[in-house]
Amino acid sequence: MNVKKGPHLIIEVLTLFRAITPRSEPSVTVP
Repeated sequence: MNVKKGPHLIIEVLTLFRAITPRSEPSVTVP
């Protein structure tokens, strides 16, 4: 876990979410 919390943390969470989520969900996309 990084100490810095901000947009970077959100991007990491989105990336992890996409990794654990099936690709059949086009709604989840990183901006």
